[in-house]
Amino acid sequence: MKFASVFTAATMIAVAACSQSPEEPTDAQATGVEEAIAHDGEPTEQHAEIQSLETQGAIPAKFHGVWDYEMGTCALESDLRVEISGSEMIFYESYGKVSGAREDGEDAIVDMAMEGEGETWVQSYRLSLAGSGSDQRLHITEATEQKGPSDLPRKSCPA
Repeated sequence: MKFASVFTAATMIAVAACSQSPEEPTDAQATGVEEAIAHDGEPTEQHAEIQSLETQGAIPAKFHGVWDYEMGTCALESDLRVEISGSEMIFYESYGKVSGAREDGEDAIVDMAMEGEGETWVQSYRLSLAGSGSDQRLHITEATEQKGPSDLPRKSCPA
């Protein structure tokens, strides 16, 4: 009988704990994003900081697309072709998933968890754009190297 009373009390406590609704956000928490925008519609510094945190860790959109060596054909079998999205870089014989990305001026420093040909490794790249229009080139270099043009500039491939 004593066991049944203890069991019943424990069951009631567990049910009560599970049935409590989660805490409601405070007014400050609920309106934090809205307060980040000034009343006249102009973004504030806080709004810019929130947007930066939302995109942190992704390759910036200006680098997205398919790129190939400037003398390449943009064909799938081109060994210098690279396909870039916000979360990955796909090379001819390897693949990299973004583990971190940050802006460095106009460039992006991208930390990648790479795999290819049965191996895995960690790699950090600097992505830079030079030129404009049809003359725009993507330069992919080691993040630790001093900024400069790469030996293998890549052109944008047609979609």
